Amino acid sequence: MEAARQLEPPAIPNWIYGIFITYKGFRFVGQRFIPDPYMFAHLVDPDVYQRGMPKGLDIMAILGSERAYVILDSVYHQTDYPGYDPQIEKFHSEYAQKPVSEWAKNLYWNWLYCLMPLLYKKTDGYPYFMLTTAWTDKELFTALASWAELRHDAILNAKQSMTPCGIAPEPPRSYVEPNPHLYARLAVLVRFTRVGLDNRDLLPEGFRDKLDLFESLLLFLRDISIKELENTPLSAGEYENIFCFGRVMEQLASETPDLNKPWDKDSDDMAVIADVHTDSNTDLCLQEAVGYPLEIYVIVPEGDMLRMTQGATFSYYEFGQPIAQQLTDEEWRETLRQAPPALPKWGNGFMDITAPGPQLMTGSPVNIYVHEFIYTLIKSPETKIKTYQLSQNYPNPFNPTTMINYQLLVTGYVEIGIFNLLGQKVATLVSELQQSGQHQVQWNAAGFASGIYFYIIQTGEFHQAKKMVLLQ
Repeated sequence: MEAARQLEPPAIPNWIYGIFITYKGFRFVGQRFIPDPYMFAHLVDPDVYQRGMPKGLDIMAILGSERAYVILDSVYHQTDYPGYDPQIEKFHSEYAQKPVSEWAKNLYWNWLYCLMPLLYKKTDGYPYFMLTTAWTDKELFTALASWAELRHDAILNAKQSMTPCGIAPEPPRSYVEPNPHLYARLAVLVRFTRVGLDNRDLLPEGFRDKLDLFESLLLFLRDISIKELENTPLSAGEYENIFCFGRVMEQLASETPDLNKPWDKDSDDMAVIADVHTDSNTDLCLQEAVGYPLEIYVIVPEGDMLRMTQGATFSYYEFGQPIAQQLTDEEWRETLRQAPPALPKWGNGFMDITAPGPQLMTGSPVNIYVHEFIYTLIKSPETKIKTYQLSQNYPNPFNPTTMINYQLLVTGYVEIGIFNLLGQKVATLVSELQQSGQHQVQWNAAGFASGIYFYIIQTGEFHQAKKMVLLQ
């Protein structure tokens, strides 16, 4: 072992910064320039007077997120620090002018480049739910969490070919978040990784097949996204492939120490934490962390119909920690299990904070939080939400009946449906032409199982969803 310690580690190519190389039981990483520490160093005192601690949102604002800057200004009041705005503008101009070739020079930079489509404001042509501020905040959460993972450890897990997925006779109609630019950039990043490793004889046996599979999956998601944006119907085979997404990702993330043995199901825990900045004045370090996934419920268009879908999205944390008490990954995971810290307060704009939490749902898969993504969908930006109203049902929770009040601006055809957590429509309360004004409808849930349900109103250009809880 002592002899092994004296050996010099192999040189790491400039492009592969962030990938760890295992050598004689030790792990080494090249110390290369990456942009975010450079940004942080010039966004605190003395460049920004008396600002001791940067924020992850700084990086996102520099990379092009207008929403990140608004939050930094209105929620955290960072623009009150003298010199903050000029520094942000300087960095934003510098990095906005960088050519694509600059972002492709190594994996770390390329990953940041892949996150940028999450930061840009969506325009007409995208689904209506993606045009809301709530969705913008959700994507900002995702970008921050992915960046926190990148800072923690940019290692690429060994990946291998997939085993066939068992297909249900009629798989559920799943939905892909239509972000084709993101999937296309990630596919290029995967190819860049595979070619770079192969050219340097660093591609392990079995790794190539997994990278090929990952690239194919990303290109498939890109093509599905384009179809959804163009409102082109998907084939049964495409729905089957989306249905298998979880299985494919499980195979991509699993490790196989012995290639002759079946898949090793013990994949890496997604909850990780990283120290990204130190304030020597307060002896605090800035910790960026990824927690366990949050549940997300979204109403998506399918032709002329709307339906409820369920999925998962990143959770993200940022907090100062005494240098002597900075958390390891294991301590962070224990903190999440015992007493998780509060999520960033600006996340309340797209989360249902009335639900108990943050805590694990009883009877739910491990590591799925109670927080849910609820939003209001309006087809026309000119429509004023206050002219329509869907009130919270009363009582709530209820057993077995509850009342739903709603207000219509104009006379029109109204439909109110009840959906379960699987996105299945279980009841129709209203389906008729109704006059403008106040209305009320009752739902008798006798015979339905206890749990969370959603009621959705659709009339003309107005759509809205709310949650209710049945306790039998």
